[in-house]
Amino acid sequence: MTVQRVRHFLRDDLGGGEAEVKRWLQHWLGLGFAALEQTLAQRQSPSPFCFSDRPGLADLHLIPQMSNARRLGHDLTPYPLLLAVEQRCVTLDAFQSARPDAQPDFPKTDGPS
Repeated sequence: MTVQRVRHFLRDDLGGGEAEVKRWLQHWLGLGFAALEQTLAQRQSPSPFCFSDRPGLADLHLIPQMSNARRLGHDLTPYPLLLAVEQRCVTLDAFQSARPDAQPDFPKTDGPS
């Protein structure tokens, strides 16, 4: 949903302006997050992560998607279960070392000019 080439296609090839691209992103982000929130709400046995007592593939995909959603201005407050999972994940070393800004090739800035 937040893939640059899809956004460029919507804007450049289909002639959508930035407002239309943002609306498209908000729509699909909202549908995906709402579906996962509902799925988590319907679990027979609540767990600290999406589907287990340990992070799994769903958690690995959820955390960067939530980060992208924030970057794109998507409101995440309607998804308290997803936010709770995220809070648990981001405290773990594996998630902290996987953050883009923790990578050795992440562009460093010297701050404001």
